[in-house]
Amino acid sequence: MDIERTKRFYRDLKRSNLCDCAYCRNYVNEVAKAYPAVTAYLQALGVDIAKPFETMPLELDEAGRMPYIGPQSLVFGAEAGFAAATYQRGIPFVQVPTTLLAAVDSSVGGKTAVNLASGKNQVGCFYQPSLVLCDPDTLRTLPPEEYRNGCAEVIKYAVLRSEPFFDALRAEPVSAQVEHVIATCVGMKRDLVAADEFDRGSRQLLNLGHSFGHAVEKCSDYAVPHGCGVAIGMAIIARAAAKRGICTDDTCAQILALLRQYGLPTETAFTRDALTDAARSDKKIADGKLHLIVPERIGRCRIETIPAADIPAWLADGGIA
Repeated sequence: MDIERTKRFYRDLKRSNLCDCAYCRNYVNEVAKAYPAVTAYLQALGVDIAKPFETMPLELDEAGRMPYIGPQSLVFGAEAGFAAATYQRGIPFVQVPTTLLAAVDSSVGGKTAVNLASGKNQVGCFYQPSLVLCDPDTLRTLPPEEYRNGCAEVIKYAVLRSEPFFDALRAEPVSAQVEHVIATCVGMKRDLVAADEFDRGSRQLLNLGHSFGHAVEKCSDYAVPHGCGVAIGMAIIARAAAKRGICTDDTCAQILALLRQYGLPTETAFTRDALTDAARSDKKIADGKLHLIVPERIGRCRIETIPAADIPAWLADGGIA
C-alpha cells in the first residue's frame, strides 16, 4: 500500500468542497446525536464533531485502514465504488446512501464509474459493495430539489414494473411512504441485477429515460442534475412511443402528469442537433446501435434497438425541435 499517496488523496478530499457543505455537516451531526458510540469513537480518534472533515485523521491504523465518514450521493458513491474496485485490485467497501436517488437506485447494483469530458460514466466497472446501509432518517435533511431528483428514479421504477406502485405514487407523496418506496425500488432493481448483473440483457431496462437524459445533462455541462435529466428523458421517450403507436396517448399523458406532479421537468430547450450529438457519445452505443427503453404501458417497457442514425427521428417524435 502506498500510504503517502493515500494520505495525499484524503488531504485533497478535505481541501475540496465535496464534503464541505451544510448537508454533509448536518448528516454528521445527526449521526453523532443518534449514535453516541460513533461519537465516542470519532472523538477518541481526535475528531471534532463540529468540524469533522477538517479534523479527520490522516494516519492509517496497523491494518491499513483509514476512518472516514460521509454521505453518499450518486456521484460520490460511483466514484468511491470505482476507487474501491481498482485500489489493490479491489477492496471491500460499504455504500451508505443518504440521498433518495442513491437509496432507491445508485447504491444498489454495483455500477461504479467516473466521468470523462466525452460523457458520463466512461471509465468504470461492475463491483458490488459488501453492504448497503440505508437509514431513511438521513433523507429528512435533503434540500427539496435533491429530493425531487430521487423522485424521478422512483417514477422510473413504477413505469417499468408496477402499475399499482405508479398509482400509489399518484395517491400519496413519496415522503409519506418513503420506507415502502425504497424497499419497492430496491426489490425491483435486485431482481433485474440478479438476472443480468453485467447489463447485457434485461438489466438494460433500468436505463429508461437515461439515454436522452444523459444527453440533456451533457448539453447543460451537467448543470441539469441527473434526476431532472432522467425525467426529461422519460418524457421524450414517452411522447415518441405514443407517436409511434408503441403506447397509447393516455399512457404518455399519465407519465407526463406524474412527473409534473412531483415538480420534475418534461421539456428542454436544447435542440435536436445538440441532443443527437450528445446521445451519440453514449457509452451504451455499440456497433452503431442504441438500446432505447420504451414504455408499452404503465408497468411494462421493452428494449427497442435502433441504429444510431435514427436518434434524430426519435427525438423529433419526442417533441424536440
